[in-house]
Amino acid sequence: LYNLGMLANPYFEGLLVDTISNPETSLQQFLFLILIFVLTILLVQVFRAIKRYLVRRFNNNTVTTIRKTLYNNLMNESLLQLQNENMGQLLTRLQSDCFQTCEGLRKLTTEIFDTVFLFLFYIMYLCFYSVKMTLFALIPVFFAILFAFLMRKKIYQANVAAKKANARLSNETYSLFEHALLFRLYSRDEENLRRYDDVLKDYEKKNVRSELLSEMYVPISNVISLLGLLPIIYLGSAAVIDSASFSLSVPYVMNGNWTIGALTTYVTTFVLLSSKASHTANLFSSIEKGLSSWKRIKPYIK
Repeated sequence: LYNLGMLANPYFEGLLVDTISNPETSLQQFLFLILIFVLTILLVQVFRAIKRYLVRRFNNNTVTTIRKTLYNNLMNESLLQLQNENMGQLLTRLQSDCFQTCEGLRKLTTEIFDTVFLFLFYIMYLCFYSVKMTLFALIPVFFAILFAFLMRKKIYQANVAAKKANARLSNETYSLFEHALLFRLYSRDEENLRRYDDVLKDYEKKNVRSELLSEMYVPISNVISLLGLLPIIYLGSAAVIDSASFSLSVPYVMNGNWTIGALTTYVTTFVLLSSKASHTANLFSSIEKGLSSWKRIKPYIK
C-alpha cells in the first residue's frame, strides 16, 4: 500500500499544475484538490510508519536472537576451547558481524518492496504516458544498475579486509589491557604501542576504503540514471508543444494530449525511479556485507 501510494505524489503534482493553468478552475475546486492531495499523502505516510516499525522490530528481534545464541554457546564452552579462540575475532563477531548480518537481512527485506516492486510500479506508470519515451529514458537506468551489480564484488572484498583488520585491532587492544603490567615489567610497552599504532593505521586505511566503495557508487549510479532526463526533456517538450487541447484525464496521453502537468508528473516519476535505481547499489552493498559477516558468525551458531 505504501509503495503503490508513492505514485500519488507525482500524479497530484501534475494535476495541480494543470488545475492552476486552467482559467475555468474555481477556487473551491482548487482547494478541494489540495485537500485530497494532503489526505492521500498523510495516508501513505501512515502506511510508511507501520512498515518501518515492523521491519525494524523484525531486525531487533533477529539481532537479539543471534547474539543470545552466540553468548549462550560461549558460556557453555570449556575453558580449553575458549583459550584456543582469537579474542579479537570473537569480539568482532559478537558485536559488528551480528549487526551487519541482520542489517543485510533488513535491507534485503525492505528493498524487495521499496526498490523492486516500486521500480516496477514506476515503469508501468511511465509506460501509460509514453512507451517510446520510457524505453529511451530507461537505457541509462539499466547501465546504472549494471554498474552497481559489477561493483558488488569489490565491496565484498574490501569489507572482508576491513573485518579482518578490525579483528586484529580488537585482539591487540585486548592484549594490551590484559598484559599491560607484564609488558611494562620487561620494558616492552613502548614497542607494543608502536605496533598497535601500525595496526590502528592499517584498520583506518582498510575501513575508509570499504566505506568509500560502499558510499561513492550510490551517487555515481544516480548520476548515470539521471541521464535519462535528456530524452524526456526533448521528447516531452515536443509532445507538450504539439498538444492541441487541454485535458485533466489520466493518463493524459489516452486522449492523445500532453500538458505541462503531464510532463511534470512524468519527470517527477522518472526522478523517483532513477533514485530507486541508485538504491540498488545500497541493496547489493548491504547484501555483500551481510554475507561476509554471516560466514564469520555461522560456525558459532549451533
